[in-house]
Amino acid sequence: FLHRRPVRYPPRLQEEFVFVLCLNGTFQVTESNTTTRITEGELFAGNSYCLRTSEYGADGPCEGLCLIVSPKLLPPNSIFE
Repeated sequence: FLHRRPVRYPPRLQEEFVFVLCLNGTFQVTESNTTTRITEGELFAGNSYCLRTSEYGADGPCEGLCLIVSPKLLPPNSIFE
């Protein structure tokens, strides 16, 4: 993704796990009442079924990669249960 302007996603519950790698710029995520600021080179790992909101590009352009994983794809008894 590449956000050239601020983009804010409203609070939501997602069944999936999410992994977001910041390649350039910054973004912030609030999950379970904890706000985390992610900068270039850092990885955010979001839990399944946690209330989450996020904001990208508030401090300038923000670029990154996102991987969304369904719990259904994970093997039984995995560390994500």
